[in-house]
Amino acid sequence: MEIAGPLHLSSDGRFLAVVLKGAAGVLLCDAGGASLQPLARLAAGQAEPPSGVTILPGHRIIACSLANKTASMV
Repeated sequence: MEIAGPLHLSSDGRFLAVVLKGAAGVLLCDAGGASLQPLARLAAGQAEPPSGVTILPGHRIIACSLANKTASMV
């Protein structure tokens, strides 16, 4: 997996969402410890790669902005 960016850190610094290159989706990492630990890879289910990432309050939903659509993932 290759990071394409952007990166988004949650407001409390516990989670980091990373857009992966191509249509690989988003990697969600635990950033609360001494090192980053991958938690999950979220696939957008689209051929186009995500162009942005947002972590909403409560750390329960990550939204990926796609070129033509918006996909929400729980």
